[in-house]
Amino acid sequence: MSINERLKLVCQEKELNIKELAEITGRPYRTVQSYLNGDREPNAEGLTTLCTRLGVNINWLLTGEGEHFINSNPRVVTIDDDEHTILSIYRDCSQTGKFVILESIKSMKDVPALHDNNLVIKPLSL
Repeated sequence: MSINERLKLVCQEKELNIKELAEITGRPYRTVQSYLNGDREPNAEGLTTLCTRLGVNINWLLTGEGEHFINSNPRVVTIDDDEHTILSIYRDCSQTGKFVILESIKSMKDVPALHDNNLVIKPLSL
């Protein structure tokens, strides 16, 4: 079994299509399509990204030996619409924009009110 066949197996087990795989891994759609078609194999960066984001055992992806997944749960953690929007905005930003977003989020992680699920915030009426 080749890398592309093992990658297809991962997609089947995680119930992912090409678009979803591209979104999860942050790889371009055409690149992922080429991986799955066997037209090209992922380079070291691509392998690292695929395995990290999918929880795949890199040794298994390369050689077919060992367990498929790093953890026992092969399911992908799904994200809601708001998380997807945030991720899309982040991905469309320049490096400076990404830095600003990350630093802003980091600065908010210790704000107690942001972790209170009972807090209700009402929009300002103009």
